[in-house]
Amino acid sequence: MPIVLLLVAVLLSQVPAAPVDPLPVVRAHYATAAYEDALAVIAGLDPVSVTAELEQFRAMCLMALGRTDEGTRAVERLVHLAPLYVVDESAIAPRLARVFREIRQRVLPLVVRERFDRARLSLEAGQYDAATTQLRDLMQLLDALDATGEGAAFVDLRQLADGFIRLAAGEQALRARTAALEAAAAATPPPEPPSSDPPVVPATDAVVVERLVIYSADDGDVTAPIEISRFMPPWNPPPAMRRVAVTYRGDLEVVVDEVGRVEAARMLRPSHPAYDVDLLDAARDWRFEPARRRGAPVKYRLTFAIVLAAAP
Repeated sequence: MPIVLLLVAVLLSQVPAAPVDPLPVVRAHYATAAYEDALAVIAGLDPVSVTAELEQFRAMCLMALGRTDEGTRAVERLVHLAPLYVVDESAIAPRLARVFREIRQRVLPLVVRERFDRARLSLEAGQYDAATTQLRDLMQLLDALDATGEGAAFVDLRQLADGFIRLAAGEQALRARTAALEAAAAATPPPEPPSSDPPVVPATDAVVVERLVIYSADDGDVTAPIEISRFMPPWNPPPAMRRVAVTYRGDLEVVVDEVGRVEAARMLRPSHPAYDVDLLDAARDWRFEPARRRGAPVKYRLTFAIVLAAAP
């Protein structure tokens, strides 16, 4: 019998203990003014598992111990971790509530701007899928801030983010069309080896191959398209930017088809998202006399430098 009891004890000792929720432990330490003990519990956690509430208690413990600078940084981390998290001011001292509120008001615009800049860098790097995901996450954050009455400060940034989303969607669509065109070109069978009697290429095949080629200024035997109409939308920067004398530069690429219409348009280098969206929409209505090669109309790639300067 003693052997059986010993065996049971050994087996029980091998059962992993259920994970303990650290929040009630930290809350109990804080309630009894055991601030160092509460901080030790939080410090022993995996940083990834530190929730917004735990970060709040860390900040309150640090401030209660007079470690104000560390407490301030903890609140800043809290805003970065969960920008929509709002401390229940009725459950803490008025002085602490004021400190939390002031730090959040200072840090929240920085968090929103950082998320926007991260998406902008992804877009500029051509990472359109990542940029779209980041921008949609940002828009969800801005929607939530609107619901809490905190979104008024981010109206201009919302306009820019919306423009970036539309620009990324246009670039993704253009990439899909370009990939389809390249796949069609790759599917064209290679030419037959030369022989004493050159094969006769049917005219229809020659036309198909010609239409797959997009010429440019590098092709000396092609006459460039002649402009018929090219409306440029006005540059109306957001109100917050009109007070800053900044010049934005970009490059627009368009492909003019055999009838002089713009088949595709994209920004090789973004100028400004709020303008680029309008520019791409306008470019699709431009009209040209088509480029010609040996008298026949062909597709042609044009590049335009875009300069957006502040009004004098």
